[in-house]
Amino acid sequence: MNIQREAIFSRQRMSSRFHSKQERDDWINKELGNINAGMIKQREQNGKLLKYIDDRSKKLDNLNKELNRKKESVEKRKINLEEFKLRIANLKTPKEQFVETRK
Repeated sequence: MNIQREAIFSRQRMSSRFHSKQERDDWINKELGNINAGMIKQREQNGKLLKYIDDRSKKLDNLNKELNRKKESVEKRKINLEEFKLRIANLKTPKEQFVETRK
């Protein structure tokens, strides 16, 4: 019941707003044009945002790959450092033995 009443009131407001069918049709066409222009802008914005997201995603992938390469490099350097420490320790032992024998 309320819906039907609202529909009637809406029609009455529209008929009192416009003096002729042409005036009403012109207003409707103008509103449709505004809506269509808004939709076009939203589609353009959507396309730009999708491109931005795609670019950011590619950049993130590249950064992750670079990060993994750097992690591998750091791990290799750690291994090399441990090997050098072991060599130094192995070289110190004979040196210390020679120092003891000289005393």
